[in-house]
Amino acid sequence: MHMKLDDSADGYVIVSLAVVHAAPIAELAAYETFDERVTDGSHWYQLGTLPFTEKDAARRAEELDRTILSLIDRLDGVPAELLRSEEVFVRLFITFPHGAETISSSTLRRLADVGVTIWLDFLE
Repeated sequence: MHMKLDDSADGYVIVSLAVVHAAPIAELAAYETFDERVTDGSHWYQLGTLPFTEKDAARRAEELDRTILSLIDRLDGVPAELLRSEEVFVRLFITFPHGAETISSSTLRRLADVGVTIWLDFLE
């Protein structure tokens, strides 16, 4: 069976970073978002959503690393031990076009340093 993929989204990537904690995180106060659906009293911080389009795979990998690192840089000043604690949830959301993608090992190490969980979604 041959599946026809939608090429209109070829090269389109969306990257976003969020942090959730039961207590306020003063260093992230500028990023706090409020949603009436959150009823457990937790504090949600949306550090940004950065979309880009790059059809060339090598350039897309470079842009992906730059984009991820620019979001992770927004965590500077937050104690790493707090970010890695079980009470804090740090999630990186990435939506990719169909096919394979590359994230460098240095970027993966930086993500691990702040305890990021990665959510991957692929466009069909």
